[in-house]
Amino acid sequence: MAATQSTDMIIPEIYARYLTQEAFTTTSFYKSGLVQRSSVVDGYIAGGGTTFNVPFFKRLTAGATAIQDGTDLSRIAQTSGKQVGVRIFEGRNDSYEELAQNLSGENLQSNIQSQLGYVWDLEQQAALSAIVTGVIADNVAADSGDMVNDITTTGTVTDAEKIDSDAVIDTYYKKGDKSQFDIIIMHSVPYARLVSLNLIDFEPTNTQNIGFGVYLNMTVIVSDEVPTPTVTNQQYWTILGKRGGFAYGESGNGVTPFEIDRDGSAGVTEVVSRRNYALHPMGFAWQAGSVANETPTRAELALAANWDRVDELKNVGFLVLKTNG
Repeated sequence: MAATQSTDMIIPEIYARYLTQEAFTTTSFYKSGLVQRSSVVDGYIAGGGTTFNVPFFKRLTAGATAIQDGTDLSRIAQTSGKQVGVRIFEGRNDSYEELAQNLSGENLQSNIQSQLGYVWDLEQQAALSAIVTGVIADNVAADSGDMVNDITTTGTVTDAEKIDSDAVIDTYYKKGDKSQFDIIIMHSVPYARLVSLNLIDFEPTNTQNIGFGVYLNMTVIVSDEVPTPTVTNQQYWTILGKRGGFAYGESGNGVTPFEIDRDGSAGVTEVVSRRNYALHPMGFAWQAGSVANETPTRAELALAANWDRVDELKNVGFLVLKTNG
């Protein structure tokens, strides 16, 4: 009779399907609607190449004229643009020593497996945060920061530099008559302030609540993965997004999403997981101006040089409010 092996604890093929097909649907970004799965992006990711093109038609502009006898209407051209997405290929190696498992009396492999879906949610929150950082850096450099409401200070922080309804509303309407946001993502510090001000609705009647309540009719996501740079004082970025603001695609094609390896001489078991996906901000084009290797790192996703807005402000999927608390 064959002895039970460490790899018998988990069936890799089944868990690989879980990571590529089911794990994403449990994430807070998916539940809120900010990130929506795209079969088109799935198809791109299943193929080759580091980037993919997403053509789109630009919004029609005003140009109607009065109809006169014997006069043709002026032709108004329909124009198009091209977004560019980028493949994100990331992996984790969660390992443990046999001695540690023996001394703890716990099944460490099963413990790792039970947390992989949750930890990949955090990983993709961090990737989205890096993308937002890069897009906003480009926006400040190239578009006069029209996607940002910055109320921070380098002096003494007062309540005027902290999040409140006025700051959020001012950010909300930066897109003018096309302002429509469904999700608000914030760090736990500004979230706690809004809770203390009794501004979070925990029993909404017509808006999705995924556990953090609703604020100004927007679904709240609390994530400490949002950007929190320190510029003299600690900053907190609050992201206002609309449903479908980010397009998502993933594929296990040509990839080993999940496997278990064993280094017998070291007594170490390695639980390796990989994700091959795209998390594309609608309205933007990846530039790959500063990428050292085949696929971008989180640091490279956060660079202004690697992003460019190709659509108008009123069509972008998110804005950012910067506060000191």
